[in-house]
Amino acid sequence: MYTPADGEVVAVNNDLESSPNLVNQDPEDKGWLIELKYAEKASFSEISKSLKDAVAYKDLVASQEAH
Repeated sequence: MYTPADGEVVAVNNDLESSPNLVNQDPEDKGWLIELKYAEKASFSEISKSLKDAVAYKDLVASQEAH
């Protein structure tokens, strides 16, 4: 998984094993994937500099699929 900062996974949503459709049905509540604890404290403005918009993310995924 690509994230804008280094960190460690501290929780996994095990409910998705039996109900993977929650990701699409309720992504902002019951459909969450993982909880991250960032390695260093970083402000949102620092993290947001490395975030991608929809077009850039689609290009990234396409380039990864090519490999």
